[in-house]
Amino acid sequence: MVYDPERQRSFLFGGYQGSTALGDSWEWDGQNWVQRPVSGPQARGGHAMTYDSHRGQALLFGGSGASGSFFGDTWTWDGQVWNLAANSGPSARELVGLAFDSVQGYAVLFGGKYGPYYDDSWKWDGSQWLSMNATGPPARFAGDMVFDQARSEFVLYGGWNGNNLGDTWKLGGDTSVIIQQHPQDAWAPSGGAASFSVVTQLGVGTVQYQWRRNGQPLSDGGTLSGSQTSILQFSQAYPGDAGTYDVEITDACQTLISETAELRVGGPILQLTTSCPNGGPASLSWTGATPHGAIAVLFALQAGNFTVPGGYACAGTQLGLGAPGLQVVHQASSDAQGEGTAQGSAGPNLCGRFFQLIDLQTCAVSNVVQAP
Repeated sequence: MVYDPERQRSFLFGGYQGSTALGDSWEWDGQNWVQRPVSGPQARGGHAMTYDSHRGQALLFGGSGASGSFFGDTWTWDGQVWNLAANSGPSARELVGLAFDSVQGYAVLFGGKYGPYYDDSWKWDGSQWLSMNATGPPARFAGDMVFDQARSEFVLYGGWNGNNLGDTWKLGGDTSVIIQQHPQDAWAPSGGAASFSVVTQLGVGTVQYQWRRNGQPLSDGGTLSGSQTSILQFSQAYPGDAGTYDVEITDACQTLISETAELRVGGPILQLTTSCPNGGPASLSWTGATPHGAIAVLFALQAGNFTVPGGYACAGTQLGLGAPGLQVVHQASSDAQGEGTAQGSAGPNLCGRFFQLIDLQTCAVSNVVQAP
């Protein structure tokens, strides 16, 4: 049985009623047991379950049937359906130790029995079992196993190997480097600043970085810096810098490659003329937008790095404006040359404030203009 924190349900599968193996699925909602009428693993008992918090699903391995059969299959339960995840890996067995590393996102299986007792260790990476070739506890079954998140290690206690066991074993969690946040797409006006960053966690030994553009390693020089750090920066980006970027991250155990991110350079250019500081007539003009495409001009009380939220056009686009006072003040379509103008009036309260244009066809954003 496992607890699913996302759905706030305890989940139970199978077991024995006397000598009869059961194959039913049940959920406990805090007050009542509710049977889930779904098909899934063959009726069994002695199987092991743990909750995969990275993938939001329960993980089940092995067990035995009433006819004396043993299972070596792996199943996942996502709250709605059972899925057969693997039929290979550890040999068929029951009463294994099984726990999930909630930091690194993998499960470890140890021991069990099928006539003989086992002393092998296996790692489940979300799609397959990998033999760990780890030397550890003597062969056993029915040991209790958990993951100690505070110390990043698995703990195994006791079990049976012909005698009751009372020993405690620890297996250090995998501390190899992992990527916590991948680089995000970026845009800059020609000659403007741009940057990419990656956030990593853990790491064995020294963690090294190597940024790449279109798959080719970069080196510092000119307007580019940070090619071998976690932050790649352009003090000035030009059209020749546009492309697809990623970063190789290496520690003593492995090399990872981040997801790619795109750098776009150039795009709309916004100009603003006002009668500040007294208010009065104001004029907007822009070039470099999509011909006949829709644009929006935004206003904010301050510059910043607000990201357009989901549910809006161009969601995920990072602006050069801050959130305070952010609003759309003008919408229009560009002409056949991707240009346009707008006339209006501006009160004194708009003086010193910030404006930016977003091309609603490409989601490219213009330079930020401060009302003089």
